[in-house]
Amino acid sequence: MIKVALVKDNGEVAYTVSPAVDDMYLDGGTYDGCVARHIDHTSNDADVIATWYWDKEWKVRSAKTNDWHDWQNNSWVFNSNLFWGFVREKRDLLMSQCDWTHTTDAPLPESTKTQWASYRQALRDIPATYPDATSIENITWPTKPGA
Repeated sequence: MIKVALVKDNGEVAYTVSPAVDDMYLDGGTYDGCVARHIDHTSNDADVIATWYWDKEWKVRSAKTNDWHDWQNNSWVFNSNLFWGFVREKRDLLMSQCDWTHTTDAPLPESTKTQWASYRQALRDIPATYPDATSIENITWPTKPGA
């Protein structure tokens, strides 16, 4: 019985398989753009995927700190495009949830509309307010009026 780790070009384990036939994946063979590497059949799949990498031999790395890091040159590298894409999606969702406050027939007094306008501007300003953020925890999101 064998277990196989399929390794991407950057050394990361894409996934593991336990084939029904031992000669199904040849060690060092290429399958779906990944290189097959035989590993101990008792290895924990989640641990292999999270903390192992191949660099001419198996090595151990720290687990990925968050979704905004990529494995490059045998280390975790912050991917600002992924991070800010996520932040903008969250911001856009929050803004869409209060679009109704700016319709001409919104049943709100002018003072409340002004509060909502300030809230929406604070949302738009998130990237400029937190340019050095590398984690969602680094951002203090504005509070909705009346919340």
